[in-house]
Amino acid sequence: MDAKTKKLNIITAIVVALVLAITALVTAIAVSSVSSYYIVVNKNGGAVSTTRTPTKEEVEALKVPEGVVDVVYDTDGSTDDLFALAYLLASGEKLNCKAVFAAPFTDGKTYLPSSGVQKSYKAINGVLSLCMRYDLTDSVYKGADSFLPDEENAVDSAAADRLIELSAGYGGDKRLFVVCTAALTNVASALLIDPTLAERVTVVWLGGNSFNSENNRENNTYKDVAAARVVFASPVPLVQIQCDGVASGFYMTSEEAERSLSKNSAINKYLCELVRSNAADPYEWSRVLWDVTAIGWVLNEGSRFTEETIALAPTPEYNDKYSFSDNAKFYKYVYKIYRERLLADMFEKLNTYD
Repeated sequence: MDAKTKKLNIITAIVVALVLAITALVTAIAVSSVSSYYIVVNKNGGAVSTTRTPTKEEVEALKVPEGVVDVVYDTDGSTDDLFALAYLLASGEKLNCKAVFAAPFTDGKTYLPSSGVQKSYKAINGVLSLCMRYDLTDSVYKGADSFLPDEENAVDSAAADRLIELSAGYGGDKRLFVVCTAALTNVASALLIDPTLAERVTVVWLGGNSFNSENNRENNTYKDVAAARVVFASPVPLVQIQCDGVASGFYMTSEEAERSLSKNSAINKYLCELVRSNAADPYEWSRVLWDVTAIGWVLNEGSRFTEETIALAPTPEYNDKYSFSDNAKFYKYVYKIYRERLLADMFEKLNTYD
């Protein structure tokens, strides 16, 4: 082979390599334009992507609802839950509260989930009374008296039964929104009892940590991992407002509360005193109002309060981490809270109470 032929072969090989590289790049760009639904985790999981896209029905079921929407609130009655409940009840122009469920919980002072349910039930009724919403007194239901024993067996409760009953007549374009700011025990139990519930409701859950957090050991998750796994594995449309790294940025300071909350209403006095009594300094404090963000999402027409994206749903694991699969369902997670906007709306609504 002479030098000229050898040189021509080298040039040809280079051209072919360039063509193949350009083709691969174009293909990658085309795939990435389709594969816009993904999760990237740089702390405790991994990464997963897919070229699948959600169906029109899946996208619609995950949208912030337009117009007046029927809501069920599943809460464990902690301080931020009570702010969220009062905010929900003051948002009657948008949210029609059909029922409130008392969720189980345990903490440093409450050692049994059954005791937690009783405390939740009492706290809920206290807020209803202070808000003068006596019309909802008969719409408060006690939830499970224990966390799920496993991922196959429900814990029967008045709340789970009532959720299934209330869901009748919903589905398609009109879904019942289940806002849960507690362990998912009641919701998971209802889905285990009646899997077709997934066709009629959308679940909005405040729980789990952000994908950038060191771990997923978050109160509403680790207290009942089995329940979280049931809901994440179910075809039920699911919106997750993550705690550490997302909702953790939604807080209220003592100065903001004193300046912005009217002291003329019994509910506002109660809520502020509740925070003050639990603060290290009763005069200078701040409090993360985690659960208010879940109510904020349902009110989020026009992305006023949150930013979110559709992605492949992770699986909460028993080792306080997430795992991922490209066969998972599509869900939505919130990655940003507009604190000032949501706080201003909450103050405005709470100040409508006499």
